[in-house]
Amino acid sequence: MVLGINLSNLVVFAISLLVFCAVLYDALRIRFRNRRLFSQVIQAELDKAIYENQLKTLVAERDLKGVEQTDGFLKFVSDSRDWAFKYIEDIQEAIEELREAIDSDDAEADVEKAYEKVISFLPDKLEG
Repeated sequence: MVLGINLSNLVVFAISLLVFCAVLYDALRIRFRNRRLFSQVIQAELDKAIYENQLKTLVAERDLKGVEQTDGFLKFVSDSRDWAFKYIEDIQEAIEELREAIDSDDAEADVEKAYEKVISFLPDKLEG
């Protein structure tokens, strides 16, 4: 026994020191890995926020284009409706003129003129 240290105590101390160093090394390795992973998570969240903003912008642009197309369709429907009402009013006016010409017992020319006006609203016959 040299200085009160026996071989078995030295072996136990050496193994304990090796285990302590291995645990310390593993803890430091995990700490650095966690820091790196944390940085990657932060970067991923930033990228996600950027992509979400870009996606919202693209969706808004697409919706705006859809609204423009819908507005064009609505304008077409509105114009068609206005044209149809005008057409109906014109026909009703022509029929009223024909009725008045027939009821007035005036010249046959007035009746024929009113009749021709009513007939002019009919579409041309399609051949084929």
